[in-house]
Amino acid sequence: MTSPLLRRGLAHNARPRWACVSARAGVHRPPFSQVAMPKQKSHSGAKKRFRFTASGKAKRKFSHKNHILTKKNADRVRKLRGTTIVSEPDQKRVERMLPHGR
Repeated sequence: MTSPLLRRGLAHNARPRWACVSARAGVHRPPFSQVAMPKQKSHSGAKKRFRFTASGKAKRKFSHKNHILTKKNADRVRKLRGTTIVSEPDQKRVERMLPHGR
């Protein structure tokens, strides 16, 4: 006995359009009000680089202090210690990357 797919001239692994569930007419979908919105994800790289102060400003470390320090004089390296506040345009960018930051 041959299958209906073979009688229509289709191979064993081929699926006709009518066999696809999503292409079928009248597929039940829940109403839009019941569909959950996608979760907001925090940017993984930003999580490691920024902290927020109590007033909501973002803090960051100084750059150029990770490697090749032998050619930089001690005054320069000393001034790169600690943290500083992120600039105003970058503050908006950081807040977008870290929606749950504050």
